[in-house]
Amino acid sequence: MREQLPAWLERVGLRDIAVDVGTGKATHSLGSVAYGLRDYDRLKIQDMPTEEEWIRFVKERNGYVFRPVYAPDCDRFKYDGQIAVDGNKRQIDTEEAPFILQTGLIKDEAPACMVLFAPKGRRWSRDELWRAILARRPSASFPKAG
Repeated sequence: MREQLPAWLERVGLRDIAVDVGTGKATHSLGSVAYGLRDYDRLKIQDMPTEEEWIRFVKERNGYVFRPVYAPDCDRFKYDGQIAVDGNKRQIDTEEAPFILQTGLIKDEAPACMVLFAPKGRRWSRDELWRAILARRPSASFPKAG
């Protein structure tokens, strides 16, 4: 889908939107997910036997691994950031870790969204998207935010 998504967006007139895709949770992971891989070849998340191998697979493909906010079993591993979910606002606001907000299905409800801030004048790209996330320049909105 990573290669197809930009073309789909261009077909509906959204050619200047930077997008990326991620994974579901690896079968044997500690709830972590991956984004930004340069390629997803040979990815079979059900075949990742340990968290170490999962993280190594993602890093070898220049990807980013995000962990659940409260997951003590994750504490011994190095992640790129956290997965924000409803109820984690205090931790996300006060901890120094970057975060991502996963979208849901639009058929169920309005999806969660992130607004990313980048320096004025920079061309918006996939790389700039990741620079903004990793530099903690996002804001997030949950479907039932009020």
